[in-house]
Amino acid sequence: MLLAIQLLFGVIQGQFGTVVADLSGFAAGFILSFVLAPGGWQRLLAKLRAR
Repeated sequence: MLLAIQLLFGVIQGQFGTVVADLSGFAAGFILSFVLAPGGWQRLLAKLRAR
């Protein structure tokens, strides 16, 4: 919710550089959360090996 509010105010104020930084930071954190969660690395390796 906070990210949505920050993006809204960033667009209104014309600060598109911060909008891109916020979105890229959110995407990186979301992707890393799967790997860094407890047992996440083993699940990722198991899925890759199953292919």
